[in-house]
Formats: sequence, structure tokens, C-alpha cells
Amino acid sequence: MDPKDTEITDSALRGAEAGTDDEALLLLHLDELESPSPQLRVHAARALRRLKDKRAVPRLIEALGDSHPDVRFAVAEALGWLRDERAVSALADALRRDRSHAVRQTAAEALGQIGDVHAVPGLIRAMRDSDIGVRICAIQALGLRIRKQDVRAVPMLIEVSLYDPDAEVRRVAVHALGKIGDIRAIPTLIYILDNMDENQTHQVAEAALAELGEQPLGNFAVLTDLVAALAHGRALVRWVAAVALGLMGEARAAPHLIALLYDIDYQVRQAAAEALGRIGDLRALPHLMATLYDRDTDVRVATGEALGRLGRVGVAPGLLEALRDESSRVRAGAALALGAAAARLPDDAVLCGLAVSRLVDALGDGDFGVRRAVAEALGKIGAHLGAADRRTGALRARVAPALIDRLDDDSNLVRLAATEALGRVRDERAVPRLAAQLRKAGRIKVAMFQRTAQVVAEALEQIGTAEALAAVAMWREAQ
Repeated sequence: MDPKDTEITDSALRGAEAGTDDEALLLLHLDELESPSPQLRVHAARALRRLKDKRAVPRLIEALGDSHPDVRFAVAEALGWLRDERAVSALADALRRDRSHAVRQTAAEALGQIGDVHAVPGLIRAMRDSDIGVRICAIQALGLRIRKQDVRAVPMLIEVSLYDPDAEVRRVAVHALGKIGDIRAIPTLIYILDNMDENQTHQVAEAALAELGEQPLGNFAVLTDLVAALAHGRALVRWVAAVALGLMGEARAAPHLIALLYDIDYQVRQAAAEALGRIGDLRALPHLMATLYDRDTDVRVATGEALGRLGRVGVAPGLLEALRDESSRVRAGAALALGAAAARLPDDAVLCGLAVSRLVDALGDGDFGVRRAVAEALGKIGAHLGAADRRTGALRARVAPALIDRLDDDSNLVRLAATEALGRVRDERAVPRLAAQLRKAGRIKVAMFQRTAQVVAEALEQIGTAEALAAVAMWREAQ
């Protein structure tokens, strides 16, 4: 038998003698790290990896200085599995100095597994390593493991994605830029789509742009590039640029985003509407009103939400029309948007009256999601209608009975929304029904009914009459 095999067999026998005692196994394998045999030291590192006992970390860190590359490889691998931040400095040193490219690769992978931000500078340096595998492992550690914790890697990743001599390294860097989610990558990704001929890199760049559009983006100084991207020939690029500018809240982009409301691609139109809603520029109002009639449902939904964000009385006529849309999502969104404009609606008694009338009718919508949204909107509007104001008192008198009727809705979500709305409206006519609901829900010791009881109690407390408060006090005493 080969002497090397004999040493490992002897180790296995000693391990068997130790049985399942982890303490004994830990001591055994730590001792084997000092063996004169490289093969036994490799075996010990792998065994310690499987034990997953972090007490081995200090000795494994020492073993990163072993004279044999196979041992250093196994030790770096074990430290990655153990994910202990104490190993970061030693692994970063191995990544920078080790003569073996295999060890450097494994050190990069281990730093990614640990995921500590103190590893970032070393991983950034490793993107210039002479070995392709090391560069790829360092990029993957930054893009897939550490990701959003640290964006210091972005400038170097941009450089690598454009100039690394190896196509696979460039592709991995582009992929990492998408994962990290930093807006500074957008111009580079657009450049790659426009100027590089590699089909696979194109596909990765498109995927990275799509990921950037789905993530919260930092506010960095790339406005000029993003505005230019709004006119790009690729719909994906226009979409990402619109999303990014909206998340930045960049008002200077509003005229360009308004133009995109008429884009041929529905996703671009949707992104433009959402961005304009976030930016809140009133110049977009007439264009958004027109977009309420867009042929695509998603665009109409986004437009309703954007108009709600603008919160101006002028949006109400279009939203009232949208309450009749064929899509329940658009109808629900229009109702919520009207609720968002509730504070200003009472300023126009005629328009406010029309809004209340349409919303009361919409409480009978066949879709429970629409009814729920309408109840919420009526609650917000009713809260701004003064009972003593001759102009709005009559409207307030219409809101409460309509909401009280919804306390018998088939959907519990609608019933809860109506209850919360009645609390906002503070109409004492709701008290008898709410008090009866509270008594009924309070008797059933089930979580869902207890949640209902809590919502009803809060509504009664908001109404605040003596009868309402007495009903809440009785319920609390019974709990």
C-alpha cells in the first residue's frame, strides 16, 4: 500500500476510535494539521470543513501559510465553508500573494462566501490578477455574494466589462453590474449593446439592464446619459432609463418622460407614467389624462397611480371616467387615486359631488378589490367633508350609509375597509352597526375575528361618541 494512503487510513481508524464525539474529532484533525504529510494535512482541512466547528478557524488561518499548495487550497476552501469573519484578512492576503492560481481562486470564492465588506478592496485588486479564473472568482464574489452591501467595485467592474482581454471575464463583469444594481452601470451597458459584437455579452447586458430596472438605484450623477438613453433605439434601454429617472425623482427629465407616454412599446409607456408620478411634475397632467385611455391595461393602471400621486383636483374627471374601465385593476387604481386627491376635492363642490356619487355607485362593483379600494377612497374623502358645511354636509350624509351597507359585504377585506372608512368619516349613524359587529367578533376567540374586532374598536374610538366609547369599553372588559 502507498505510504500516503496508509497515513490517511490510519487517520480514518483514529477517527473511528473517536466515534461520534465531535470534540475528539476536532482535536484529532487539528493535530493532523501539523502532520509532516501534506496529504494528511489536506485530509485534516477537509475533515474540519465537514465538522463546521468554528473553533478550528484560528488553526486553519495559520495553515493558510502551509508550504504545500494543495494544503493551502483545502484550508481556504474550509474557511469559506465556515464563513467566519476572522478569516477575511488572511484570505485577502492569500488572494494577493499566493503563488498558486488555484489557491487564489479558492481564496476569492471563500471571501465571497463569508460576504464581509472588508474583503471588497482585495477582491477589487484581484480583478487585475494575471489568471482568468482568479478574475472571474473575484467578480462573482463581488456580484453574487457581497452585492448591495458595497458598490466600491462598480468603477473597476465597468472597466473590466469593457477592456478585459478575455470575453468570459467581460461577460461575468457585466452580469455582476446587473446584480449590484448601481445606476452608474447603465451607460456602460448601453455602450456594450451598441458597440460590442459578442452575442453572449449582448444577452448578459440586456439581462443586467433588466435587473437594474427592477432594483432600487442610487442617485448618482448620470443624468445626461440617462436622458439620452430615453431616445435609444432599444425599448429595453428606454425602459430602464425611465425607471431610473423616476426613482431618482429627477424633475429635469420630465419633458423627455412625457414624450415617452406616446412610445410604441407599452412597457416604456408604463415606466414613463410611473416615473412622472414619482417626480410629481404638473406639466405631465394633461398627457397623463390622455394616457388614461391607453390601449394597454398596465399603462392605464400606472397612469391612474401617477395621477393619484399628483393629488390635484384636476385629475378627478379622468379618474371618474376610469371608474368605468373594463379592467378591474384600472377601476381599483382610479378609486385609490381619487382617495389620494381627497384633501382638495371639497374645494370644488360640484366635482366633489360627482366623485362621491360615482364612488357610491362603484361600491356595488362585481370585483371585491374594486369595492375595497372604493371604500378606502370614500373614507378619505368623507374625512374632509365637514358636517356643518352646507356645501359638503349633504355629501357626507351620503357617504356613511353607503359604507354601512358594505359591512355586510361577502368579502372580509371589503368589510374591514368599510369599517376603517367609517372611522375616518366619524358619522355617529354607524355606531349601532359597528357596536353590534364588535360584540359578535369579540365573542369568537379566533385570530381573524380578533383582528376584525380590533379594527371595529378603533373605528368606534375615532367616532368618539359616548355610545361608541361605551361599546369599546365593554369589549375591552370582556377580553
